[in-house]
Amino acid sequence: MESKKLGETGGPDVRACLDANGNLTASPTLVRTSGSVRLDQAGLKLAAAGSGHYEPATENGKPVPECFVYRIVFFP
Repeated sequence: MESKKLGETGGPDVRACLDANGNLTASPTLVRTSGSVRLDQAGLKLAAAGSGHYEPATENGKPVPECFVYRIVFFP
């Protein structure tokens, strides 16, 4: 809420590693900061939300473990 009041925008790059079932194998980590500690913390919290379950990566149609980096963008 404080970031929204201040008009902070941006997005951290977050790294997540999953098992073949789409479950996080560890807590997501920050790869690149948004420039705001509040937005970075919110991005990490969001990446771990939903019981830490993602759609698993596939190879030749079969689920496989995978790590990936993605940006979470916050804007007003």
